[in-house]
Amino acid sequence: MNVEMETDFFDGKSVLEIGFVTGLPSVYAFENGADEIAMHTIDKTSLELYCKPTLKRNNIPKNKTKLTCGTMEELRNFLGGKKYDIILAPDLLNRSEAEFEVVHKILHQGLSYDGIW
Repeated sequence: MNVEMETDFFDGKSVLEIGFVTGLPSVYAFENGADEIAMHTIDKTSLELYCKPTLKRNNIPKNKTKLTCGTMEELRNFLGGKKYDIILAPDLLNRSEAEFEVVHKILHQGLSYDGIW
């Protein structure tokens, strides 16, 4: 799917971004109609140096964003029972075979029934 061609792809959707570090995909999603965005990075440094400034520079309202960092297990805890319509997560593809079960659980736990990742 070419997201740039789908003008209503993000309209009214909740979006979870995992591992992009910069936050640019979340900004793009919000600017193209996403209702809310959440971002997860591996460490606090990435969150503070890249994600938060990107959101601020692009005037993304704080009440429309949720931010977290840490391990995949911490991401699972962050999700709680929240389901997202769209998960942007290339970071999940670069995992060892031993981590596939955790990745599967994250997708199962965090993706809405008719969601896209």
